[in-house]
Amino acid sequence: MDLDLAAIKRCIECRGCELDCPSFRYIEGYNPTVLNKDILNGDIEKWIGSKMIWQCLECHTCTEMCPQVYSWEIVFTKLKAETMKRKAAPKSVLKGIEAFAKTGKLMEPRLSARDKFGLPAIAPDGGEDIKRFAELLGLTQ
Repeated sequence: MDLDLAAIKRCIECRGCELDCPSFRYIEGYNPTVLNKDILNGDIEKWIGSKMIWQCLECHTCTEMCPQVYSWEIVFTKLKAETMKRKAAPKSVLKGIEAFAKTGKLMEPRLSARDKFGLPAIAPDGGEDIKRFAELLGLTQ
């Protein structure tokens, strides 16, 4: 996994985005600095498949604020990709990906909620469109 260790070290020293990160502020135990310190110490394995890497909202706040131009989000994205390669992602994530691949939706909407808000009916699933798109991009297995 290609991580910029010098940038991660600068990230640990800076921590300028920390208090603006919604996950850091509101999720108990969410602390990317701990993760980054482990990465610098060569202990990445304990984070592969960890719950915390999936708690990053990918809101881009850290990316927008980062004077290093190497934010937590980059590290989390790479760890998530490695976790997916190893098929170690949480079941909920795998189910979401499976549902999206089949239907083009992450979940089925609650029709009663749509009715309550006067929203139109949902279009038929886009599973075939997703498959054609994947084929065009050469992403099929």
